Amino acid sequence: MTITWHTVRELDAFRGAAPRGQPWCKVLFADLRDPRLVPLLAPPPLALDCRDEARPATNDRAYFLARRAVHRSLIGAIAGMPADEVVIAYDGDGAPRVESPENFCVSVSGHGPYAILAVGNCRMGVDFEPLDESVEPVTDVLHPEERAILKDLVPDKKTAYFLRVWTAKEAYLKAMGRGFLDDPALVRTRFADNEIAIACAERLLAGVSGQLVETVIDGTKIIAACVTITSLAMS
Repeated sequence: MTITWHTVRELDAFRGAAPRGQPWCKVLFADLRDPRLVPLLAPPPLALDCRDEARPATNDRAYFLARRAVHRSLIGAIAGMPADEVVIAYDGDGAPRVESPENFCVSVSGHGPYAILAVGNCRMGVDFEPLDESVEPVTDVLHPEERAILKDLVPDKKTAYFLRVWTAKEAYLKAMGRGFLDDPALVRTRFADNEIAIACAERLLAGVSGQLVETVIDGTKIIAACVTITSLAMS
């Protein structure tokens, strides 16, 4: 599985034909106020976009239409079609799905004007969180193994570990398409450097993989995760 991470300086990575014969995922870090994104913000909202923006939700909607426009533009650039013809809509569980063209998947995470947007040919989920040392770990969302690891860490390492776990879990649950309809405490995360492994029911999911990235957006340190699903085989 190939996951590549890009900034607005690397928009050429989203132009041209998609890789063939392998699962792939491209992730864009973006400040939606960046003037370099103006061409990607051009597609007018479809009726489905406006309907999705109006849905009751707990997540940030301030830049919803901007995120949707950029996603449609990225897919159009890869698929070689006008962004106006790209259709994305929420499914019954509230996950974004590409209705046209076929064989594309998307995921998005947004905090105000900042967003990470993923496009690929397999199911994926993305999430990012500010690396805020004032965040208190929430143990109720942790698997027992994760709670044990957290308990053994020195105090100044606990928040960073919790945010790594939480970001990876949220990305995985998004990739599954059900979000917090499923209990995050049943999901076990493990890390090897920046690689993510996921287990459920105490068994590793062989077709699930992911990456963690730490970077800076507008002076704020963030942790970002992308988790992809090519199968749900157990190992």
